[in-house]
Amino acid sequence: ATVDDKLASEIEPLIGKESTKEVLAAPHRPVEVCRLLTRCLANEALTPQIKARVDENVAFYSDFGGMCDRIQKTPMPLTYTRHTARFLTTWLMFVPSALLGAGLAPAAVITGSIVISAIFLGIDELSALLEEPFSVLPMDSYCNGLRDLHLYAEFKPAPEPERAMPVYYG
Repeated sequence: ATVDDKLASEIEPLIGKESTKEVLAAPHRPVEVCRLLTRCLANEALTPQIKARVDENVAFYSDFGGMCDRIQKTPMPLTYTRHTARFLTTWLMFVPSALLGAGLAPAAVITGSIVISAIFLGIDELSALLEEPFSVLPMDSYCNGLRDLHLYAEFKPAPEPERAMPVYYG
């Protein structure tokens, strides 16, 4: 199954067949989802305060979706990563010489070189992962959590608003 088929099977029970077709046909799907949310909000019988709050959340979603899209589409130059890895490898080759020059015992030089190399190569690996955050983040679990929240909100009656406590002056 393609990615579109999987997406369609996940969102169709939530938003219906016609809206699913609109989302799949859209050139920018997050914007289309925001448009659908705004359209659904206009048709709901909610208080103006709740509508304003939900509309504000849709605007936040749209803003953050745009930010994520820009991060994903910003290329990281391959030469930057290669240069960093080559420099780090060269630097780590000279660490044992520096430790021997500092007067450490050979066993301490070996241990120190291993520890320093592990730390710096770990930092290099983390930086490589942070260059591509969307390949590392558990996006499926985030989306499943949002879907479950939507289903919970859909089938759970809204609580009664709390009454304000009277204020006595005097």
